[in-house]
Amino acid sequence: SEELEDLAIELGLKDVPSYQIYKRGSVVGTSSSPSSVTVDAIRDQLKSASVTAASGCCPPGSSAAAGCCPPPSSGAATASSSSSCCPPSSNTAGAAVACCPDGSSTANAPSDPSEVLRLVQQSYANTVNQSGGEGGCCVSVDPAALGYTQEQIINAGKDANLGLGCGNPISFSNIQKGETVLDLGSGAGVDCFLAADLVGPEGRVIGVDMTPDMIFRARQNAFKRNSTNVQFRLGEIEHLPVADNTVSCVISNCVINLSPDKPQVFREIHRILKPDGRIAVSDVVIRPEKIIPDELKTAEALAC
Repeated sequence: SEELEDLAIELGLKDVPSYQIYKRGSVVGTSSSPSSVTVDAIRDQLKSASVTAASGCCPPGSSAAAGCCPPPSSGAATASSSSSCCPPSSNTAGAAVACCPDGSSTANAPSDPSEVLRLVQQSYANTVNQSGGEGGCCVSVDPAALGYTQEQIINAGKDANLGLGCGNPISFSNIQKGETVLDLGSGAGVDCFLAADLVGPEGRVIGVDMTPDMIFRARQNAFKRNSTNVQFRLGEIEHLPVADNTVSCVISNCVINLSPDKPQVFREIHRILKPDGRIAVSDVVIRPEKIIPDELKTAEALAC
């Protein structure tokens, strides 16, 4: 696509070294070597990934069973969700939260960084796939309560605002016309579209999110808005797909707290910011002197 070509040029790549195809937060296709990265190979894998089982959201085959719909295991508690495709879940806490949130009330928070990322990714994929962003494990919040004005709520559009933030970084980011703005964990695009209005046609806004479903929703919203100065890229905030010294302002809304390697996130922010760049972050922090209630220590609560 033109967007992929622009990214390759910005990063100084002569070709695309590899690719992965995601479906509902799980990898369903990948390149085996640089020589296998061809249009035909990608097309064939996309066709294969588009095949769905008659009984639900998961494609046939054992590899998919480990992703969206984990196979049932003997002795596992039955979990169900009116909005989910899942059979009774396995005893994997991450899978239970991501696909069948109703079965995760007593799940323990994972400690492995890769499992944390997978849990967060699948939890948000489950959220965005609900009708209107409702019914997922992450509870939507009235945007007005987070500091957005009525005008901003209208301008961003209902489909772009899933109510998953904890503030309004746009309100104190001092974004100027012509700037390049990067949103860490851009979701369905609410803050990106508000920033796009501020930077104008001569500026640029880049949204990075690690959940393919969120990127798909955000790109749909950009198309409906006819936004020409907004771009959404799939990537992790610990390893940003953005060139060095190219961003004027980094914004983020309740996302950095989800990272298992927060120092790496700030190293990446420092790398991509221009010398006079700045950050505007709305987030939550742990206060050591405060005791976190048990109900907020579950895997589901920590992911959301």
